[in-house]
Amino acid sequence: MKKIVFLILFFLCNILTYGQNVYFNTPNPGDVYHGCTYYSNNDGVAPTSYHIMTVSNFFVTDWYGARIKYPDGNWGPWQNGQSGGWGLTQSGTYQIQGAVHVKYDLQGQSNYHMYSNILTFYVVDNNPPSTPQNLSVSKNSNNHPQLSWASNSEQDLDYYEVWKKGGKEGGDWHLKSTTSNSYFEDIDETVVTGAYVANEGKAYYKIKAVDINDNISSFSPQIEIRIKLDPLSKQLSITSEGGIITDHLLLPNYPNPFNPGTTLKYQIKETGFVTLKIFDLLGKEVATLVNSIHESGRYSVYFDASNLPSGVYIYSLQVNGFIQNNKMNL
Repeated sequence: MKKIVFLILFFLCNILTYGQNVYFNTPNPGDVYHGCTYYSNNDGVAPTSYHIMTVSNFFVTDWYGARIKYPDGNWGPWQNGQSGGWGLTQSGTYQIQGAVHVKYDLQGQSNYHMYSNILTFYVVDNNPPSTPQNLSVSKNSNNHPQLSWASNSEQDLDYYEVWKKGGKEGGDWHLKSTTSNSYFEDIDETVVTGAYVANEGKAYYKIKAVDINDNISSFSPQIEIRIKLDPLSKQLSITSEGGIITDHLLLPNYPNPFNPGTTLKYQIKETGFVTLKIFDLLGKEVATLVNSIHESGRYSVYFDASNLPSGVYIYSLQVNGFIQNNKMNL
């Protein structure tokens, strides 16, 4: 456990100026300094100690002492002794001050106190941070996923880790970024809203908190959001093994059954406005894969149904009055 150590130096000149000739120093690694943090033991007690040093050639002292200011804002009583300490059981912000009483000095002055500068330090536990709460994601003004969550209350919190799965990067969970804020913008993704589009997928996020002692919280619950993937692949060919295309045709999807994606192929004999839509068995449209003008040729579209429940679906091709429906099993 780190100890709080004070080194108070006195100089001959201007010896009566409080706080200017008395200093805290850090002669050894781990000694107290402004803004430092101390950790409590497993029993919840943070032992802090001090030792006051003086340059005794210039004056004679007859009393040493120190006091601390508690997180509630109240100063405790002066503790007598050149060395001493406390077992602090309350986490929070503390201040500490040292003092000496000068019996007399070489300038003929006598019977006065000199005080050190006041140092601020913190007492925190050595336990992992609490799990981040209220993680949510939405589309921001740049159409990117915007994550936000409630800030942890621990004073020793250092940063958050943002973990991601899926999206354009694909793959399993990986560390996306770290941040000291309680929000994060994923500039690598574009959010999709409204009706389902063929080239969409999902990105998943979860976060955990890390404190200054490298203690790590458990993961927050994961969240997800619809995002835009790379453009659809459409292969065009105006001929086939049988020669020129003479009919509109919607071919069986492959694979079928499928999970979560399948490829739909169709051929168009002449230029026309083509739609290819997906319906559930109740006739509700769940996706529009194609909605544009095509020239004569053969085409393929990949359908990702990861956001749909399993079951039987109908896919329907329409062009220039031609309609064909096929079934597929997710």
